[in-house]
Amino acid sequence: MAKEKTAEELWRLYEKGNDQHEKTLLEDLVNRAYRFYQGDQWHGLESGGETLPLYNFIRPTVNYRLNMVTMNRMEIVYNPLDPSPEAEAKCAALTRLAAAQWEKMQMDKVCWENNKAACIAGSSYIFFPGARPQVIPTEDIYFADEQSGELQSQKYILIRERRFVEDVRAEAERNGVSQDEISLILPDSDQRREDRDEVDPQQKCTCLYYLEKRDGVVNIARATRNVVFMPLTSLRGKGERPGEVTRYPLVSFLWNRKKDSSRGMGEVLPLIPNQIEANRTLVRRSLSVKLCAYTKPVYRDGAIQNPEAIGEVGTAIAVSDMGAQDVRSSITYLEPSSMSSDAHVLQDELLDRTRELAGAGEVATGQVDPTKASGAAIIAAREQSEIPLSEPTQTFRQMVEDIALVWLDLWAAYGVEGIPWEGGVMRPGELRAMEPQAR
Repeated sequence: MAKEKTAEELWRLYEKGNDQHEKTLLEDLVNRAYRFYQGDQWHGLESGGETLPLYNFIRPTVNYRLNMVTMNRMEIVYNPLDPSPEAEAKCAALTRLAAAQWEKMQMDKVCWENNKAACIAGSSYIFFPGARPQVIPTEDIYFADEQSGELQSQKYILIRERRFVEDVRAEAERNGVSQDEISLILPDSDQRREDRDEVDPQQKCTCLYYLEKRDGVVNIARATRNVVFMPLTSLRGKGERPGEVTRYPLVSFLWNRKKDSSRGMGEVLPLIPNQIEANRTLVRRSLSVKLCAYTKPVYRDGAIQNPEAIGEVGTAIAVSDMGAQDVRSSITYLEPSSMSSDAHVLQDELLDRTRELAGAGEVATGQVDPTKASGAAIIAAREQSEIPLSEPTQTFRQMVEDIALVWLDLWAAYGVEGIPWEGGVMRPGELRAMEPQAR
């Protein structure tokens, strides 16, 4: 039996992880990256009720780079270490099973969602807790070693969830938790209230999904702040000879790896300073146009009976008794002043150079007049723009291979009925002994 984990111990690990997140400003940086991707650059700015103009070149840049990586369609293929006809046939059956699993779990959609989160925030994770995979944002996962990017080498992994109180209580009841403990499952805002039976079950509470390896076997527990509603349990299949889960059912996508860090670097944060400066320049140009680009009427006070009519179209202006020359001397217009083109040049340079350095310039994204450039030149430029994406593309490929290994481990643990192939049925022990390679 694995040593039990108390709710206090698990919550202490959660608070330790939160302290680490605060030191690295992880959640603040992730929220900032999403705001700028969504075009909410002027968040919190006091503008006197005026809506400020905005050029969001981060979003199309991120979308282009995301598309270039994720449109590489992946297919899991298992290969045997022993190149015998029997082993080849068994691996072919595993490959067909993986293809069916991929479609059943809608993994194309899941990978797209996961890759997008990694591209924006730097890293994202796919978790396989059951029949449906879950995309885990980087701010909701905590590692024993925040300096290691290797998931399978972590001593423990903690995942934060937000769940309805009534769902957690129902799961606790199914797991045999006493009613006294179930009453301690409370919304986050009501942890200290005494009338525990009167809480709103539609409110949510923070839940912790804890994973660790003991003697090479994955163990899991689930808890709230006050209650462990799933005791620490070894992941093993059922039957006379149950298999064991030896890999964390979790895969990662670090868009660009950072040295000595379990997190990655996304595409948004490096672009933020340039977008801020480009949009500040845009606001200054807009204000300059409003103040100086239009003619302004100037009139002598008292000479015009209805001065409000000066700015109205087709309205007569009433004047006091005066001749034509007196009218011209009483009202005139200030000519608009010209604005330096330096601001416009700087803004265009920031926009163009930033996208070009990110490999998402007009030629790369196809926004070019084909009559002014040859097809060969456009293709060559696009191929060059794909070079900076080699690392995330390779990381995507490795993530799919990790998925294949996780599935193989789960099949070996829970595939009690075996996996059919043309020569019979592969049992879990036989599947584990094959050790097929995944590509």
